[in-house]
Amino acid sequence: MKISNSASKSAEQIFSEIQRRFPGARLWRPLTGAPVIAVQHRGFRFLLRYKKDHLRLDFLPPLLWLAGGVLTTFVLSTAATSLICRELTINIGGIIPVIAGFLLIRMLFKSSRRETFERFQSEINVLVNTVAAPASTLFSHI
Repeated sequence: MKISNSASKSAEQIFSEIQRRFPGARLWRPLTGAPVIAVQHRGFRFLLRYKKDHLRLDFLPPLLWLAGGVLTTFVLSTAATSLICRELTINIGGIIPVIAGFLLIRMLFKSSRRETFERFQSEINVLVNTVAAPASTLFSHI
């Protein structure tokens, strides 16, 4: 999902605002590519990939969920292979069950926690697209 960066803030500005709201947020710069802001919130690990004009919102489910999904797809692929070969054939190799398990768990995790995901997206959208007032004018009405 995309979050527009209409104020054209830098990754550091966005990170400082997100870190005020979510103290566990981290900013890291991969060797190649754009900076990534990681936020742990309500069982999700949200990843915000910085682009000049927008942020790309992604997430990673907990590791136990991913391990369970991969294990389930290995069992299902073993069952399917055994049915095709008409004898017990344990399927312990291949990348297809791993990818299928990963995608299945991401889909189930996101659909079961849709409200949390959408609430986080709207909070980040507000944080990114509001222009902060300068500190000198912040308390000028007092």
